[in-house]
Amino acid sequence: MAFFNSQALALAPFSPSKLGTLGRCGLQMHYKYVQKIKEYSIPKDLKVEVDDSAAKLGTALHRTSELMHEGKSLKDSVKQSIKEGKVSDDVALEVEMYKNTVASFQSRLAAFKKGFKISIEHREIELAVDGDLSPCSYWDSSAVMRGKADCILISADGKTAIVIDLKSSKRATLAYAQDQLDFYSLMVFSNFPKVETIKNGLFFLKHGRMMWSNQLLKRGAWDGSELISKINSLSEEFIGNMMPEISTSPLCNYCIYKGLCEKERSDRKTGP
Repeated sequence: MAFFNSQALALAPFSPSKLGTLGRCGLQMHYKYVQKIKEYSIPKDLKVEVDDSAAKLGTALHRTSELMHEGKSLKDSVKQSIKEGKVSDDVALEVEMYKNTVASFQSRLAAFKKGFKISIEHREIELAVDGDLSPCSYWDSSAVMRGKADCILISADGKTAIVIDLKSSKRATLAYAQDQLDFYSLMVFSNFPKVETIKNGLFFLKHGRMMWSNQLLKRGAWDGSELISKINSLSEEFIGNMMPEISTSPLCNYCIYKGLCEKERSDRKTGP
């Protein structure tokens, strides 16, 4: 059965972040995933300084949680994540500020596992599916969807999976991450054939707050068709455009291609 159209297959593999970029801005998609322009290769006169502190904070907090899961103390986990991330002093202070919410997540996760008879915990697990939604290696050339899940819990009987994504966003809302939750849920059903039910949610590291999706996904009743349809339609629209569509938003201030984009907009206005 063909799940993905030719345009989606041409743009594959998709990750949650790549899908988000495709839906947000065609030009950024073109620069990042088609031309594969790296920051170091952008001409000096078109380079812009972007504030990447939020991204580095999120990475450091994720890494702290991962290290605690591996058995390191909170203090050592924080120290190592700051060192590995090569973060600024300001970001290091924020990591220290939010370290207790990371510790809270770990303790709450331990209690949850005990209370609900969770036997398997996967952290930062790499999952991928091919065009038939069959499991494949993360780096396999046939991979159409792939991603690294923050936390997947499997019940003792193997029939229930809990998918949790860690967020360092200031706003605690499920809305903006729904595609990401659906993305991982679809890959869990494909990669864990015994799983019959999936519950997913987000843990916000800055708030120490867990938010569960209202939807309980059942194998057979939920097949990820809306997500697949979105991938197909966005891919078709992107490839069908003569020129990549430019979309502006506050997120432009964090885009390394901002200088290139401004030049592109100027060139389109003046024409050949």
